[in-house]
Amino acid sequence: MSHAGWRRKVSKGHFLDVRNLGKYFVLHEGVFRGGRKDLKAVDGVTFHIRRGETLGIVGESGCGKSTLGRTVIRMTEPDFGHVHFDGMDISHATDRELKPLRRRFQMIFQDPYSSLNPRMSVERILEEPLKTHGVDRSERRKRIRALLDAVELPSDAGRRYPHEFSGGQRQRICIARALALNPDFVVADEPVAALDVSVQAQIINLMSDLQHEFNLTYMFIAHDLAVVEHISDRVGVMYLGKLVEVAGSYVLYDEPLHPYTQSLLKAIPVPDPGRQRDRGAEGEVPDPLDPPAACRFHTRCPFAKEICREKEPSFREVRQGHHVACHFAEKFLRDEGSGG
Repeated sequence: MSHAGWRRKVSKGHFLDVRNLGKYFVLHEGVFRGGRKDLKAVDGVTFHIRRGETLGIVGESGCGKSTLGRTVIRMTEPDFGHVHFDGMDISHATDRELKPLRRRFQMIFQDPYSSLNPRMSVERILEEPLKTHGVDRSERRKRIRALLDAVELPSDAGRRYPHEFSGGQRQRICIARALALNPDFVVADEPVAALDVSVQAQIINLMSDLQHEFNLTYMFIAHDLAVVEHISDRVGVMYLGKLVEVAGSYVLYDEPLHPYTQSLLKAIPVPDPGRQRDRGAEGEVPDPLDPPAACRFHTRCPFAKEICREKEPSFREVRQGHHVACHFAEKFLRDEGSGG
């Protein structure tokens, strides 16, 4: 079935512009354990996404990736900073102001089973957002058939329930639900992490095909650099609530400039039984409630100097389109340029 009626023109410029975004969670540990503490899940993050591209966001568990995704689309209220969506500042818009915009940005969650209501048929699951936004009954039926076709599920899938499908099929249902209102922007929060490796590739290929067909813009969150490599135009690396590096996908994989990014890439398994796998960054991730001062990675960094323990590095552009928060990024760049 053709979906040409859903397509939009791709325009140039920053479709999503995030400036100094922050989200802190207040934790109370009791009188004898220090009382109130702030978990700085997202701490002054700045980036942009162009219309029609995919920005991958990667990092170890607990670094703030999911909170960033939720805060960007206002599922979570930001504490400071700004989010401009298609030229509109939605940082502190009211629920009433956001409702018509919510058709335009959606989210795909990590666990396809827990994010689907087991008591609702697939048809009702897909129909729910359409009813909420006032789509009439006849159009809802057409849209549901088109959605099932788009995610390559049989037409009779609408009469069945989530438990009757495999993990990969359930994630296809979640993708269909995210596309129900014909959005422009989709945050995919580790959408393949709960799936078998063989199924992961199928879902990533499907998402890539849908992006081209419907002119979607993606923010693709994952903890594994190998997963985002094949779908991302650019990749951002997070560590303890901060972005430490953002670059084009090919550049970041070939010439990473931040030591943390380098360690993540070294830890990717290679299909060579004779080659010993690098363990990546040494040491444990610090307590996010008490992160290291200055550069947060200095406790695990093999290149750390005194300045790393005293001064926080600025997040700056060291070459066109390549931003890094490391005191020695320019040195690493010179060393690579000289073949050292």
